[in-house]
Amino acid sequence: MTAVFARYVGLVYYAVQLIVRSMRFTKDRRSPAWAWISNRLDDIGPGPFGVGVACNWEGSRPIWFYDQCRVASGLLVERMLKDWPVEMSLADRCSSLSGDRPQVSVIIPHRGLDRIAHLQAVLRSLASQRGVSFEVLVVEQDSQHRLDGMLPSWVYHVFDASPADEDRFNRAKALNLGAAHSRGEVLILHDGDMVVPVDYLSEIRGLCQKGYDVVNTKRFIAYMDQRSSASVFRGNGLSGAMAEQIVSNLRGGGSVGITRSGFQSIGGLDSGFVGWGGEDEEFWDRCRLLEVFDAGYMPLFHLWHRGQPGKNAVGGKGLHTADYFSSCMKHSREERVARLRLQNGSSA
Repeated sequence: MTAVFARYVGLVYYAVQLIVRSMRFTKDRRSPAWAWISNRLDDIGPGPFGVGVACNWEGSRPIWFYDQCRVASGLLVERMLKDWPVEMSLADRCSSLSGDRPQVSVIIPHRGLDRIAHLQAVLRSLASQRGVSFEVLVVEQDSQHRLDGMLPSWVYHVFDASPADEDRFNRAKALNLGAAHSRGEVLILHDGDMVVPVDYLSEIRGLCQKGYDVVNTKRFIAYMDQRSSASVFRGNGLSGAMAEQIVSNLRGGGSVGITRSGFQSIGGLDSGFVGWGGEDEEFWDRCRLLEVFDAGYMPLFHLWHRGQPGKNAVGGKGLHTADYFSSCMKHSREERVARLRLQNGSSA
């Protein structure tokens, strides 16, 4: 009974600590109190020069407490938005585009019309970016053009003809193609369901200017619930939004920044990952050959959608990509880089 009571008291204390941190104001938004929220046994530490929080393990994890308490997740989302606001521009023109060479290129792979509302919401959040000149490339990978007339005029539409079968979606190939068409010195490899704060691109570029080749500033991904996401699709913001999950340590998944020279030096992405999952983990592993900033202090907001059929067959990967990932990782990083540089050539 004493052990049970002690555990109960410990859980209550843990919950109170998380709620306090999720509401506490700190002056430095690059090291906010909420960024130190974690599971009780997570190994976290300070990032370089006191910026961000480093997760000292491999693989992403949800914060258990927020799975159990949706109201608390709403408090955390509200606090994160105060530090890193999201704006959803409805304009058909982006003021941060430059006629000259942009500083940053955002590359988004896409297929079909099921998630067009997600893509359009992400583009609205990108249109509101400040402090940096940038371009956005949407790489449509499909058997026919479906996005004509559905993208803002300032978005570059790149078409990659491929089989219509959804299981043949090749995110890696789409990102490589986008990189080949892009002009920025910093590339953001970004998913079309991740809404970003207004300073997201400028923060990544600033860290690249400090000498980092690869930049991951994501501390938490808030997986928004269906109601909150539907509100965003209707043109509203994230005020009052709730999250189904708060996930940490996504690293190369969802969105990551890399310099053009760094991308080329490690061979781009491996287009052998046909299907869902694994390409980001393998890519991130090769990124370790470069100068990496991996201390999160910003939130990203994932818009709700149904799970991709077959995606989680094996540890978050499809059957094919799980087998391919296992085969790839038997080889050293250097061996994989050599193969991909030869394979991708100038396209990477």
